Amino acid sequence: MEPLRDSIHYQQLARKARQLASAHSDPVVARRLRETAVQHDRLARKLEREESVEEKPQSEWKTFIKQLKRR
Repeated sequence: MEPLRDSIHYQQLARKARQLASAHSDPVVARRLRETAVQHDRLARKLEREESVEEKPQSEWKTFIKQLKRR
């Protein structure tokens, strides 16, 4: 089974990590949770960029050049 890798999933993980950090009494653990939230946010933005690139239709010339390269 493939791991779930979409931007919404990582945004939710970041939100949960921030909630846990704000509720935690140990400042070291809270800082680590906030750092983890930042990492999840970065990964979510990266996946959003990749998803938006995949959704853009290719121009006819790019498709034509790819077909020529395959030959």
